[in-house]
Amino acid sequence: MFAAWVSNKNLGEDFEDAFNMANGYGLKHIAAVVAENPFAAYDLNKYYTENISYTLDAEKRKGLELFLSLLK
Repeated sequence: MFAAWVSNKNLGEDFEDAFNMANGYGLKHIAAVVAENPFAAYDLNKYYTENISYTLDAEKRKGLELFLSLLK
């Protein structure tokens, strides 16, 4: 895991639902995002579809737990 959206307070279920819906919408419309934000230095479609993994699975959680334990 390289990055995560986090908060130090409870944002509430409404916020979480709205955030997840917005995130899902963005993921389903990556081509439109790329078209609206040209970037000559790097292929943004490749960046969003190949360089980023969006699922926080068990392996990533394990890596996060290791990182947090090393902070102590």
